[in-house]
Amino acid sequence: MIRSGHHHDGGLAASEQHTKSIPIIEDRIDMITQQQVTSENEARALIS
Repeated sequence: MIRSGHHHDGGLAASEQHTKSIPIIEDRIDMITQQQVTSENEARALIS
């Protein structure tokens, strides 16, 4: 979850360079990771 904020901390220039070299892919990975975390939390809530 800490990872998701690193784009803003790096500043716009660093963010743009990174986006050009790897377009969209990292954002998709972040989205998928967040969805997995959410489902794990929901599963834990149901169990407990």
